Amino acid sequence: MPFPTANAAEAPTFPTATAAEAQVRSLVSGDASAPVGVADLQAATRALGELVRSNLRPLARAADGRLLFVAAPASENEVTSRCLRLLALVWSKPPFRTMLHHRHLAEELGALITIAGSSGSFHARSRTGGPEARLAELLEREAPLPLLEALLAVDSPAQLAELREAVRDVGRAEPYRVAAGLAAVRHALLRRSEAALGRLEELLELAKLRLAHDDSFVYQAALNALAAAAEVSPRTVMPRLAELLLPQGKPQLGRRPSAACEARAAAATERRLKGAQALCQAVLRLGATLPPHADAAMAALLAGARDDCAAIRASCLAALATAASTLRLALHPYAVELLTLATSALQPHRNNALFQAAAAEADRRRLDSAASTSSAAPAAAPARETEEPGDGGSAEERACVDEARAAAYLVGLTLQQLGTDGAAVLPPSQLRQIYAQLRLTRDGAADPLLREHAADAVAQLDLLGRHLLGAAAWSERPRTLTIRMP
Repeated sequence: MPFPTANAAEAPTFPTATAAEAQVRSLVSGDASAPVGVADLQAATRALGELVRSNLRPLARAADGRLLFVAAPASENEVTSRCLRLLALVWSKPPFRTMLHHRHLAEELGALITIAGSSGSFHARSRTGGPEARLAELLEREAPLPLLEALLAVDSPAQLAELREAVRDVGRAEPYRVAAGLAAVRHALLRRSEAALGRLEELLELAKLRLAHDDSFVYQAALNALAAAAEVSPRTVMPRLAELLLPQGKPQLGRRPSAACEARAAAATERRLKGAQALCQAVLRLGATLPPHADAAMAALLAGARDDCAAIRASCLAALATAASTLRLALHPYAVELLTLATSALQPHRNNALFQAAAAEADRRRLDSAASTSSAAPAAAPARETEEPGDGGSAEERACVDEARAAAYLVGLTLQQLGTDGAAVLPPSQLRQIYAQLRLTRDGAADPLLREHAADAVAQLDLLGRHLLGAAAWSERPRTLTIRMP
């Protein structure tokens, strides 16, 4: 609902004519229902911040951890009140409330309100009916997140002590204490604790270290803390989460790896799998605000989908499906590459270089194991190698099946998200290749779930084909012009 006081006559005047003042005045002097772009709103928010910062003295930290405004003269409080009134006028424009979903705009607005509210005039909204009270009511009613209250709330001594104790618990040896500490860190991040945000880098490192814990309860708590950090500060956290998925180095070729090297490789694979899970949870936490911060996550997941390890490929393809369903209309720039990767993963093992490498590695392990046990039981060793469920080859085969399932599901979901735009986004040659591969998978795959996902994707392509045929028939329909005389 537009703000009732939003009109040009109430635009405040400032003691000094600055470029920032002129920029803000030009924005609020027009009609309140006029369209406003994100760039204009960002510029106005920065200009308001410059006005407030230039007229307010620096903040000081009191002994109890609260933020106090240092002895502001009456003139500075008056400037703060005028800035808040001007902010209420800007906020009254309907596009501003809609575009608050852009997280970078929300961060700038929150920083401005935090500075302006520290003077004390904003906190008097319950006793006055001025622009501060009206602005507070409008923000609390219209904001998609409890942004203002979270940013204005400073840490009490009890909350600071709780955060310090949580950090100590994260470093302890008992799993239940570590998980409880990570849960407390997550809670502090979600309520935008000033102390937690000020030590975001340290908290990120603690959570990343606890990802390597063997207890699933502990590393799930670490994943939850990382996802909360991504929601609070996506610009900083999303690239850091993407680094968890990237490989740290390649093993030396032409040499049989030692036991220590294999252990390190297994730990690196586990870390990367948990990194993919962390990215997936962060994508879900961001939701509609993901598109401005999706580049780092999508680049890491697309690179992981080409990895040599089938388990990492399967995990990344599944995470890409989650990202595709979250991006919605912002999926178009990634659609061609997503479908190319997924179609490659659906190809038969003999035609896919990645599957050939996996099969060669599995064969090498079988031969090495058979050679080491041939002297003890030459006849029974091959049968045991093919029957044991924990064998490396069988695990690789299961990972390949999971990869194919995720790829077929990703193809169907991407086509569903694109809808009729798929004909404009995807080249015809790629559509034909996808359709042929999906039909082969649907008719020839041994796994029933894989066949089901492939059939769903074929149904999406059939819908797209019927749409194209209908549009072509409509365009070829003869057109006649009938003129009726009165």
